[in-house]
Amino acid sequence: MTAAVGIGVALSLLLQLNQEAIDLRVVRLRVDGDRLIEVDAPKTLSDNEIVILDVYGSLFYAGARTLQVRLPDPKGATAPIVVLRLRGRTSVSATFFTVIADYARRLDAVGGELHLSGVDPRIRDFWTDELLAAHGVRIEFYPATPTVGESTLAAYAQARVRAHREHDRPDSER
Repeated sequence: MTAAVGIGVALSLLLQLNQEAIDLRVVRLRVDGDRLIEVDAPKTLSDNEIVILDVYGSLFYAGARTLQVRLPDPKGATAPIVVLRLRGRTSVSATFFTVIADYARRLDAVGGELHLSGVDPRIRDFWTDELLAAHGVRIEFYPATPTVGESTLAAYAQARVRAHREHDRPDSER
């Protein structure tokens, strides 16, 4: 009897993890004036490209690992900036932190940046500057505001300023 309960619990957990991975969807948000329009997320990033991404589904455990596979690959690009929208998420897993830290390092390796928008204060409080520095990670944070999309548009505007400034610098200064 005990073995049957254990097997049932294990199967239930496996099904839950599989469902989290299946349900995860990453979309790109294109800026159209003061609106954000959903389109398919790119598989790779281009030089000096600014990409806003939104994620539907769980970012715990298997969902975070699925996100890792579905984030656009920065390899071969120069100075891409990714804005990842986290609005509505009040907690994230350690696996998600590992995935995001790895992605931020991959972007940094090609001169790019990762910006997180719509960040709940509880997430930002956990991801201290000391924690990020200990993992060799640079991430820009834009806290959630009462106006939906406001922090994402602010992150996008800042990314445009940075991309423009980087583009105008002579090659000898890069």
